[in-house]
Amino acid sequence: MKKRDEKIENKNKQELNNKEKMVSTVAYRNYYPNDKEV
Repeated sequence: MKKRDEKIENKNKQELNNKEKMVSTVAYRNYYPNDKEV
């Protein structure tokens, strides 16, 4: 039971990290609209 909870927690953490990455990428694009690498 405990292992299952840990798995769910890790999954939630990963989703949070992905959201943060997306937000920071969008913010980066807003600050540097001419940077084509992102």
